[in-house]
Amino acid sequence: QTMGTPRTELLPLRIQEEIGRGGMGTVYRAEQLDLGRSVAFKLLLDGQSNVFRERFMREARITAQLDHPNIVPVHGLEVSPDGRSVGYAMKLVEGKTLRELLRETIALYDEKRAIDQAHSLTTRLEHFLKICDALAFAHDRGVLHRDLKPANFMIGQFNEVYVMDWGIARPIGGADDFADVGPVRMAAEPDLTQEG
Repeated sequence: QTMGTPRTELLPLRIQEEIGRGGMGTVYRAEQLDLGRSVAFKLLLDGQSNVFRERFMREARITAQLDHPNIVPVHGLEVSPDGRSVGYAMKLVEGKTLRELLRETIALYDEKRAIDQAHSLTTRLEHFLKICDALAFAHDRGVLHRDLKPANFMIGQFNEVYVMDWGIARPIGGADDFADVGPVRMAAEPDLTQEG
């Protein structure tokens, strides 16, 4: 554990550096000590309401139940004894987002440079088909993602593709858990998902 990082109470993890941050949680690189592997640990931000805490728990449960090669696997859930601290461990995906890949591709075209295999139309379509497979699987299991955007798709170092961030997913036909939160709040960053 390093200075300024959270600790886990139940999961045998050594928290390392922060690798991402979203509207509900912070993602850390961590080592799963009992298995000796690197994982990502997503921790709910401090001070969140019960609605956000329940939504975060639902994200972990839904993601864990969607066992598909293109949906990031969850390895464990941790809830502190008082219920205020919630986090879950998942596969650590080393690579880039589809958003980053698309920006790189646009830059190659703008600079009139050769398009390599990693940025080719064929490779990008293969990534897209893997995303479609994952979403078809989720829909078959009765789950809607509701936050589909290039930043929520990870491309691993070996062209593995993962649909990430199931934070506002819900069962098909299920109620929206944010109906009682109030008016839509605009995110400070335009790429962040809006509430409401």
